[in-house]
Amino acid sequence: MRINQPNQPVKPMIEPVRQAVIDAIQPVAQQVIEQIEQPSIVANARTALLVAQVNYPRKSQANEDPQKNPATYLKMAKNYKDYLLQQGKAERVVIFDFLNGTFIEFKKGGAKDGQTIQPKRDALLAKNYRYNINGTLKLKVSPAEKLVNSRLYYSGAHELAKQLTGSEDGDISKADYDKWPGGKENSMSVSDLYEIAATQPAASLCEVHFIGHAIADGPIIVNTPNYKRKQFDKDARRDDFTDSELAHVFGGQELAKFQAAFTTDAFLVVWGCEASRYPQLLILQAKAKAKISLTKKEEQQYRAKLDAVLGKERDELRALMRNLYATHLAKAAAKPVYSAPPGTGSVHEGEKNTDTSGAVFNPVMMHVELSQHKSQLRFYKEMGVDFIDNGAFKPTNSVAVEYQGLGRGYAIYKS
Repeated sequence: MRINQPNQPVKPMIEPVRQAVIDAIQPVAQQVIEQIEQPSIVANARTALLVAQVNYPRKSQANEDPQKNPATYLKMAKNYKDYLLQQGKAERVVIFDFLNGTFIEFKKGGAKDGQTIQPKRDALLAKNYRYNINGTLKLKVSPAEKLVNSRLYYSGAHELAKQLTGSEDGDISKADYDKWPGGKENSMSVSDLYEIAATQPAASLCEVHFIGHAIADGPIIVNTPNYKRKQFDKDARRDDFTDSELAHVFGGQELAKFQAAFTTDAFLVVWGCEASRYPQLLILQAKAKAKISLTKKEEQQYRAKLDAVLGKERDELRALMRNLYATHLAKAAAKPVYSAPPGTGSVHEGEKNTDTSGAVFNPVMMHVELSQHKSQLRFYKEMGVDFIDNGAFKPTNSVAVEYQGLGRGYAIYKS
């Protein structure tokens, strides 16, 4: 049977068939395109943000250049990323690599090494870690000066040194640095974390982690001086949440947007220490139920404070906990924060440390030094402080009775 007559146009007869085929395959084609463009996650995927802090040079690490040993906390961040993706706790993980100024995104089913995403920040420069010696910011100091002075990161100091001395390594006065408006350095700041967290889709942010050193005032991400301008102060501080420079994240109605980004089961973690001496003395005094003996230095520093709260040590400890960065963060996020209790320090797992508890955890990260602080941790537990003891925070092996219920040793701070 002939379909077409000689001289009759073909197109008019096949046009309806062609259009029907297009209509049938278009939805399928669109799905294929979307899968190619975004193969493993949807826009509101459960997301975790991991801050890989810098292993900053302390007095006890006077000759350590952070860039010679950069991988400590980045490695931990990747360990935790693997745990989240393998356990199905998150579909998307973003690591903030502060040392190199990169944001690395990992997706469930995506590339093993992840991909660098925008924005790109400048890498930190070793020449901007300087000692403040009698008001002069020095790059090179004597061995004796190293023992009694901490080395802090002064953002852009090399630029100002070049302007004033002709050399990026030149010494500059702190007074000149303080009045300097800033240069071109655009290295990563905790502001980046806050802003990125606040711009996540509603109910998508399931975990936020600060992986590295910490004090009561907050995570020591880079080890910068406490400047009011976050352009210079890259570390997390408890007054960040009332800082006018961060009002676009935490001020007024903006705070509600920040809180809305979190999932109902979300939590945040500060993995570092809070090893202040004063809380330790409070616990000793409370246990003694009388004044305790102090060293000469402690007499000068703590005696008046301890005498003022004799018999009220638990109230003082609760007051200290209410003023930790962890509590302020919990209030801002309206979510629980896991962090070390006052007076306790953390150790690195997977390397030689002082903890003899025998507790093993997965993934390999950090935990409070359980054996050294077990009496303090138990004291907090008796006070009614809760500890996180499930998931990644529960030992994978059996532990002695004195460590049971403590998990990694991190208390739960609530809003």
